[in-house]
Amino acid sequence: MSLVKELSSYAIPALFFVILCVGLYRGVKVYDVFLEGAKEGIDTVVRIIPRL
Repeated sequence: MSLVKELSSYAIPALFFVILCVGLYRGVKVYDVFLEGAKEGIDTVVRIIPRL
């Protein structure tokens, strides 16, 4: 079980690192795309909150 705990503690940072590397390799402006996604997320929250 210790191996699973060790691997899981590195899973999320490794995923972020892989996404960042693939984005940079493909020439994507990773930060700009992140900001666009965050803005869309905030817009979605603003639309959903009144219904909750």
